Amino acid sequence: YRLSGEGFTDLFDVLLQAESIESFIEKGWLSDFEYVSVTPENWMLEKIHGLKKKGVDGDYQTKEMATVMDTPESIAHLYQSYEEFVRGKKGIVYAINREHAKHIADYYRSKGVRCAVIDAKTPAGERAQIVENYKGSPGLETAYRGQIDVIVNVDIFSEGFDCPEV
Repeated sequence: YRLSGEGFTDLFDVLLQAESIESFIEKGWLSDFEYVSVTPENWMLEKIHGLKKKGVDGDYQTKEMATVMDTPESIAHLYQSYEEFVRGKKGIVYAINREHAKHIADYYRSKGVRCAVIDAKTPAGERAQIVENYKGSPGLETAYRGQIDVIVNVDIFSEGFDCPEV
């Protein structure tokens, strides 16, 4: 995608297209999924659409997005979605920034959900341990196996995360 709206013919001679997501699921390379979204008239979506500042990439600015998303009302709404759709299953929450992630994790923990926060500043060894505790790998000591139900992440799990438990 180019912000100018122009094509790529000036840069490339051949366009290679991947198989469809459905094809990857059928072959067992991706997990099937169910996507749940808010309705267009949802109060949270209306607040998000009211944001005006955009970054050079066309996305909302993190600082302004936090004014809407990092609020007790919004975090409670997020948790309610977890309760309604995935309670008792593994989950990954996508936070706007580190502070937002901490607030989400604190709220979930107050409701009895075992969760951890992971972001770019999490040391590599700690990050690996959190993921292993989340996955519940058989190689771990019994005390740690499946110890985490939800990982709240900031810009870590965007693509290529292999975790069949999810």
